[in-house]
Amino acid sequence: MTNEPALPTDVGSNDQLGPDVGCKQAAPHAELLAQLMDPNMPKSEREHAAACEIERLRADLISCRGTVKTELNHYERQAMVHGKTPHGATYEAEAQRLAALLERIDGLIRIYDL
Repeated sequence: MTNEPALPTDVGSNDQLGPDVGCKQAAPHAELLAQLMDPNMPKSEREHAAACEIERLRADLISCRGTVKTELNHYERQAMVHGKTPHGATYEAEAQRLAALLERIDGLIRIYDL
């Protein structure tokens, strides 16, 4: 047996937890990211590690964006050159797939730019 106090059985009620304990409203996601990425805000070791990982992932996204954009330009040019041929249709389909991927990457990058 431990000397720990028993946990309340009715987790929906704050009566047993006391007047100072209750639900707090969560901060908006964008605000949390901004605070985490702000170099002027003090951070715990975990927060510092998380901020470094976010920066690394963001840099990877930007690098991938450049590669996808280059490939997209290539396939768009190939689609124009080959026109309505079977090869042209294949190049056009690949260009559309890359354009959709580029939109997804841009959406992920915008999350960090808030």
